[in-house]
Amino acid sequence: MNATSQKHFFQIRFLLHGCPKHYDNSEHLYLASHSNSVWSRVADRVLEKWKVISPTLAERIPRHLWDGFNIHEISPRSLIVNLTLGSLTGEDLPNAVEREEVLNQISLHPKHEALWKSLALHEANDGKLVTITEATYRENLAFPLSPELRPHITLISQTNHPEWIPLWTPKAAVETALNQPNPQRFAKLILQIISETPEISSNQELLERLKTTAWLNSIAGDTVAPQQVILFPVDLQPLGKGLDQLFQNENSSYISRDRLDVQAAQESLDRICPTWYENRVLEFLLAETQQPSQQVLLILSLLKIFEQRRQTISNINIERLRNTAWLVDRNGQPRSPQQVIHCPTLQVETTRILEKLITWNDVTPDLLRTDLDIRFCLDNPQLQVLFVSGEDAIERIGEAIAQLPEYHLGDLPINRALLEKFIQVFCDCKATPALVLSNGMTIDEFEVFILPQASKPIQDTERLCSILNWLKATYSSPQSAVVEVYNYYLKLACYFQKTSGTDILPYIQLLNQMGQWNSPGELCDGERYTGIDPASVLDSSQREILSSWLAQRSTVITTRSALSKFKVGSTKAIETSVQQLEKYFRPWLSYLPSETIGGFLCLLAGTDTAIQQLAQIYLQSRSFDGLRERLLWSEDLRKRNFTVRIKTSENSLQTVENLLGDSRNVHVQQNQVPEHLFVGQFDHLTTEITLRDFQQRDSQSLSRVILASATILIKRIYRTDTESLAEVWQDLSNSQRIYVDSARSYTFKNLPLILRMLGVQNQHIKECLRQLEKSDQELHELELRLDIRARERRIQVKKSLQTAKEDLRQLVEADTNAISDVLQAVRKKIGQGQYGYSINSIPFELFQNADDSLAELEMMLDRKLPERSHYVLNWNTNHLTVMHWGRPINLATHADVPNKKL
Repeated sequence: MNATSQKHFFQIRFLLHGCPKHYDNSEHLYLASHSNSVWSRVADRVLEKWKVISPTLAERIPRHLWDGFNIHEISPRSLIVNLTLGSLTGEDLPNAVEREEVLNQISLHPKHEALWKSLALHEANDGKLVTITEATYRENLAFPLSPELRPHITLISQTNHPEWIPLWTPKAAVETALNQPNPQRFAKLILQIISETPEISSNQELLERLKTTAWLNSIAGDTVAPQQVILFPVDLQPLGKGLDQLFQNENSSYISRDRLDVQAAQESLDRICPTWYENRVLEFLLAETQQPSQQVLLILSLLKIFEQRRQTISNINIERLRNTAWLVDRNGQPRSPQQVIHCPTLQVETTRILEKLITWNDVTPDLLRTDLDIRFCLDNPQLQVLFVSGEDAIERIGEAIAQLPEYHLGDLPINRALLEKFIQVFCDCKATPALVLSNGMTIDEFEVFILPQASKPIQDTERLCSILNWLKATYSSPQSAVVEVYNYYLKLACYFQKTSGTDILPYIQLLNQMGQWNSPGELCDGERYTGIDPASVLDSSQREILSSWLAQRSTVITTRSALSKFKVGSTKAIETSVQQLEKYFRPWLSYLPSETIGGFLCLLAGTDTAIQQLAQIYLQSRSFDGLRERLLWSEDLRKRNFTVRIKTSENSLQTVENLLGDSRNVHVQQNQVPEHLFVGQFDHLTTEITLRDFQQRDSQSLSRVILASATILIKRIYRTDTESLAEVWQDLSNSQRIYVDSARSYTFKNLPLILRMLGVQNQHIKECLRQLEKSDQELHELELRLDIRARERRIQVKKSLQTAKEDLRQLVEADTNAISDVLQAVRKKIGQGQYGYSINSIPFELFQNADDSLAELEMMLDRKLPERSHYVLNWNTNHLTVMHWGRPINLATHADVPNKKL
């Protein structure tokens, strides 16, 4: 039932409280109680005066209607809900019992804890009534309050609700001290509590506050947090003074224990101050100092401790060590280990290389500050990885020598095979220091990391000459590897100096064709001169290298010489050439077919009719023009004239121009049988040809020499290609077969007539002859007709006639029966026919042929030859041999009478 629903609710309530201002107020009204004086005083303190009504008036209203008019008796429960924080003090309740009653009633409900604490009704140890604040604690007889904290702490001995007031403990003492301004005032107390209370370390939150709050004093007067006070283990005590000084120099927030202005047990500091072990100290030195290189001695000392104790360096510190510039070179520049090349097999060479650089990007251990000994680092597996070693070190060395011209090997390609020769040849050459590095690495490493960097141009003529002269001085009898390496640098000299003849040649030695060293002044160009003693001719491979310069130089000289010779040419000079050629080749007729000599003369004839006639005489029935066209395809080449000279065997010297452009007499090649006939200048501008005379002659040697001479003449003078010269020469050498081939051709051409004349009885041959005769007659008749059918028939008959002739030829060449029948017919014709020969007359006929041959030879020479009057007949059961000394078959000219033909 709603209280305001009571009849005359507000009127009756007004009569009770008598306060017009609150006439419409429906809040509770309380009956004043004389029996419960405590709560009556509380009511007077907390309730408005109009809410407390007289019991006498209230009793006029039936008790059962009180609730309907919101009338209640005063009680703790009804009053507590009206209490506010701090609403009661000791003055309100001066009696201790009453205060205890009120506090007990309030504490019955946990939700009233804040109200309970806020009332200044609690009696402290000093007798004062206080509220319960954060600085209020229950007294702890086991841990008395220290005098230093007494002004800041309130202790309560007795309370009806102890769990709402924390007990005074060491933790509370420490927290109280830390919460005060200038907590360093309580440093000794805190340290004492920490020392006496080991369990305090288990409270991580408090421990963290202890570490991070600045409450310790340094001897410099600064206040520092324990986390800034660094402790060191026994092993690092020797570094303590250095680190303490470093803290000061770096204006660091860290200090060492020795700089604290307070005495404390070690265990106290151990719990709140960090202990720096090796890795933490190393981290500070590398990552938290301004210039780690200034702490290089400390770092090395620390690394030594790591090594001695076999401690593991953390991965992050390994990276810091590797990449931080904490080392110092001789110039005082900071260096990281990644700039230190550790290559024990090349340490001296690497140091020498880096010292030559204007700026050192890298260093070796020997280039570090002299007081720094890092050998133990280089030997320690854990620390070795800091430095550049192995292939990485070799690669760095290669990058360094790329900046040093004296380490460049040249920019021509060097393959693996040539590289091996370089290393072999230049094993200790100071002029090629890059190759000395190969002694400290594998050839694969050298090829990959050093060679590409060393393959740079050499632009120093003096160095090139030095290398070439070192090779000459070191290898007096150079093998192929040395020659190949020497030629490599000779190429560099030519490519670098376009005028290598003047800038290089006077200062070096070259090889002759015997593989011996000579000065360029003692050598001539083998492509310009021929027939010279190999000791005076430039090696072919080196001549190829110098070819561009030699060709440019010799062209001017040879052209000038050639022009002068063209001007002085005369008919008399040409006739002299003919005479000398005639005299030179006449003895050869006893050893070679004259046609081969004639073929060689075709190459020298030019427009000289006398030499052409001489060549034709030697060619006998061969065509001069036809053969020369086979040898020289161009009309211009065929018109080229030469002056011919013969150098006698007694004259062993020849004037040449050496490689430096000076005239010099050199020996002619002294072979008993030369490679070819020419000697002296012999190139495409040559107009005067000198032929060597020599004594030893035989058919085989002369045949080889004249073919070689024709070959070199075509290639070096005419500079042209021809059809296979060997085939042409083979054809000339077998010229006697022309007569046989001619007779064979004549025989086959007239074969039907010959076979009819012989009367051969072979049926197949007779059938072929009849077919030929029939076709021949029909063809004759068809020739008289002009109609189209006759023309078509003539074509068919001609084909038939040709087929019959071919069949006939095949019979006499391949059919054994036909061949036998032809042979029988010939024998019958000779023996029983018009010639009347018999087998018995064969020896006589052979003798007569020999006698005729001798007579023809005497007729050719126009004198008797009694020394040749010999005839030999030898036989056995299988063979008959006849020998005579008359004119050889098909010999039409003789060496002693070259212009007379049989």
